Amino acid sequence: MEKIEQIRKIATDVRQAMEELKISGKISPETIPFGRFPNGCCGDMSEILIQHFRCLGYGDADYMSGIYHQISSHAWIRLDGICIDITADQFNNRHYPERSFTFGEYSSVIVEYEKDYPLSKIFLLDKEPSTREYFNKKIYNLIKQRLNLE
Repeated sequence: MEKIEQIRKIATDVRQAMEELKISGKISPETIPFGRFPNGCCGDMSEILIQHFRCLGYGDADYMSGIYHQISSHAWIRLDGICIDITADQFNNRHYPERSFTFGEYSSVIVEYEKDYPLSKIFLLDKEPSTREYFNKKIYNLIKQRLNLE
């Protein structure tokens, strides 16, 4: 299996685990920010994804964040030139005036080579990419349990 397909499967599995945890009530609607997943969770989920890929032996990924006209922001990760975003659908049906599309065109998981990552044309990087050591251990442990990694 090609590396991008392996990464896509891992990202999709994490996304599915989060959805299942939310549906099952293991992540309460009051749990900030995860209770509203995928809304408002892009930064926290990116940090968890960085840790997850590190634990799986993929090395360090970069935390990427961009801003749209100081109105909204978004975060995703980059691993070996591949952008990974499991919360892009939080923008479903939002239209950005200078673009001829809405976010509704994108699935809940985007895994594309950096040059093809569509949201980087809207959310312009607002800081240097970095690796992160912080992540929500409690939520990550729930994800690992759901994925049968513990």
